[in-house]
Amino acid sequence: MSRGSLPLYVEPFRLCDADARLSGKVAAARLERISEFAVGTADDVSVELHFSRDAEGRNRINGTVRTVVHTTCERCLEPLDLDVDADVALMAVAVGGKVPETVEDVNIVEVEDERLSLVALVEEEVLLALPPFPVHESCDMVAYDRGEERVVVKEQPKANPFDVLAKLKQKD
Repeated sequence: MSRGSLPLYVEPFRLCDADARLSGKVAAARLERISEFAVGTADDVSVELHFSRDAEGRNRINGTVRTVVHTTCERCLEPLDLDVDADVALMAVAVGGKVPETVEDVNIVEVEDERLSLVALVEEEVLLALPPFPVHESCDMVAYDRGEERVVVKEQPKANPFDVLAKLKQKD
């Protein structure tokens, strides 16, 4: 078991063989893609991962990631703190390896050269847990008066396409 700062890379197959658990923090400064989403910063990410093999011998990574992402509300444009508490359910497969078809409850993560970037994995899980349009739960959106004059356009009555037939009928 690991506490404190987590390594940048792990060997998931070896950890699954050892039925290992990792827990610690990933520094917010390492999460480059989240910093693009966040206004200011995100907090350090608390990570708890359990590497194991299931009954069929498949390499499983289960756990949780927790953090707070500081962003902007899409409605009112005020600061918004999003609590992220995401469950991790992954299956580690070697690049080019066979992916079981019967797996429905987990996502597949491909492992290249028996190394997996733990920072990239954690960052991906946090990004997947974020809403596409972050808003406050109870947001009073301010309606802005732009001071523009409104021009009212009266609609012209549309011509009836059968008026031509009515005129022909009247000539008879």
